[in-house]
Amino acid sequence: MTKSKKDKKDKLSAAENKDTTTPVTETPVSVEEKKMPSSKEIELETKIKALQAEIDKINSQQKQLMLATRLNTIKELEIQNKEHIKYANQKIIKDLVHTLLNFQRALNFKTDNSAVENFLVGFKFIYEELIKALGKEGLKEISAKIGDEFNSHRHEAVEIINDNINNDYQNVKNNTIVEVIANGYELHNRVISTIKVKVFQTKTEKTETNKN
Repeated sequence: MTKSKKDKKDKLSAAENKDTTTPVTETPVSVEEKKMPSSKEIELETKIKALQAEIDKINSQQKQLMLATRLNTIKELEIQNKEHIKYANQKIIKDLVHTLLNFQRALNFKTDNSAVENFLVGFKFIYEELIKALGKEGLKEISAKIGDEFNSHRHEAVEIINDNINNDYQNVKNNTIVEVIANGYELHNRVISTIKVKVFQTKTEKTETNKN
């Protein structure tokens, strides 16, 4: 290598060494610092959690309400079904009540004829057996007594006695029973045949009647 070439190479190396600078080293940022949420992000996240909790609460309440509604519906259907079964035979029993009333009228017949009396004994036996059988189905005889207040739901006034017609009732209270013609019947506490009665009433009042 000639001297001139060597000098040129030395100059080039010196220039390269002169231009080389030490890079500035940045302080490294940790992963935790980069992921650290701001105060607004924390507030937003808190609101989201509160809203989600409220939504969960509402959903839970709606489920409970739906369940309670279903249970109430089931109970109402059960009650209606029981009532239907309870009074399923009402029409037939109500028709039989007319037969019972005829039995009552026959048994109340007064006679001195021994043959007729023996006949009525048989009637009474049949009547009692019929009452016993219908009693198992919920039928019960209901009665009233003289002096009871007239009730249109339980009584049927077959005759109204006015104080201007018969002075024997001057001391009787208005709208009260003065005579019982025939007892009534109820099926499971529901009146299906009213008690037939005579009612005293002043001329200024009107008695309600409930004829079946």
